[in-house]
Amino acid sequence: MIKVLAFLQNQWFKDPEAAQRMFDRRPDLRNEYIKRFLFMGCLTGRRLEAVLGDELCDQIIWEEASPKKAGFSSGVFPADTEHIKNSIEIHKPEVIICFGKVASDAIKGMNLTIPILYAPHPTSRQNPMPKLKEAAKALKEIIANG
Repeated sequence: MIKVLAFLQNQWFKDPEAAQRMFDRRPDLRNEYIKRFLFMGCLTGRRLEAVLGDELCDQIIWEEASPKKAGFSSGVFPADTEHIKNSIEIHKPEVIICFGKVASDAIKGMNLTIPILYAPHPTSRQNPMPKLKEAAKALKEIIANG
């Protein structure tokens, strides 16, 4: 199974301080928390499931370009390149997929030798579904060709 690392921009919570305390208490569960919150019914998660399918969404290691948590859905932080580099070093992915400008721009600035796919953020206002479907198809082809 090919190891896939996906980057979004950053998470948001109604109470970001409480969420951060939860993440701080169990840093070993960081990626599991990201995945669980992402797929608890928010629009981003629903759109990702629609194009990738449940099985692939479960296989992917989900990460954020910034570990900071916003207090509203449109809250965006700049990418934390050290955090991104550390995530890549820890997970050693065989392919990376970036969703949105924040994550994509940060990864484009790095000299990586693995396949990298770029897609719009799933909640982009520019009808992201066609391009998300293209990225999902490309990712599935990479996985199928091992």
